[in-house]
Amino acid sequence: MKKPLPKVAAVHDLSGLGRSSLMAVIPILNTKKIQVCPLPTAILSTHTGGFHHMHIRDLSDDIPPYLAHWRRLGLEFAGIYTGYLGSVRQIDMMKEFIRWAGAAHTRIVIDPVLGDSGKLNQAFDEQMCAGMRSLVRLADIITPNLTEAAILLKEDYPDGILSREQVKRWLYRLHEMGPAQVIMTGLRLDQNRVANVCYDGKKDQYYRVVSEYLPVFFPGTGDVFASVLVGDVITGKSVARGMRDAAEFVCRCIKATLPDCQDVREGVFIERELDWLRHGRNELKLEKF
Repeated sequence: MKKPLPKVAAVHDLSGLGRSSLMAVIPILNTKKIQVCPLPTAILSTHTGGFHHMHIRDLSDDIPPYLAHWRRLGLEFAGIYTGYLGSVRQIDMMKEFIRWAGAAHTRIVIDPVLGDSGKLNQAFDEQMCAGMRSLVRLADIITPNLTEAAILLKEDYPDGILSREQVKRWLYRLHEMGPAQVIMTGLRLDQNRVANVCYDGKKDQYYRVVSEYLPVFFPGTGDVFASVLVGDVITGKSVARGMRDAAEFVCRCIKATLPDCQDVREGVFIERELDWLRHGRNELKLEKF
């Protein structure tokens, strides 16, 4: 009998249009031969990245009985992976979920979705930020962008490019909050390059992967990045290698999308690059930092 596929509980919203949240998580993790167990936190007609007047149904009231059924079934998860959470109440539900479902072998990956481009999400307040700080303490891996790292650390968003020493200091401080491994995404190096940088507390080692800066914004690329990372980690790759794969996949998806893109709000063409996740060779270099 073949070994069953590992299960990952994916706690994200579900948008009817736009390749973000569960619409990115499910195909990417399925491609990595992982069974996705989605836990939708909300249902939206479209994601919120540029669309207006969307229909949104908050599913907070449905989460406790949903999780109670999973608990009665005795489900065991190789990973618990959270993305956008809409309220402190949902954060508290996730803390309880992690406490009873997070076995010794379960990898807890938290994408602390709070903001971008130096701005806190307009629907959030300091109470939400404090709740996210408490949640990341339960994580094995977190993947904040620069804005989210600043919020978690209660730092001002930097005016310019962070120095190597500042990046390492921020990564280590985030590690001290609880996560064994921390990745900061989308750090500008100059006009032409961007880096993702990792601190692996298990090895006490810093890594980075540098890629071409592409001057276009597609909603959902953070979800795409984190999902590739989760898929790699659950299937046995190191966090550093997962970071490299994730960065390269996002770049490939953007480049595959640009020639035929009619509306950036619909996200990158994940579908065109899924074969690369199965069989592709890396071009980006992973280097110690």
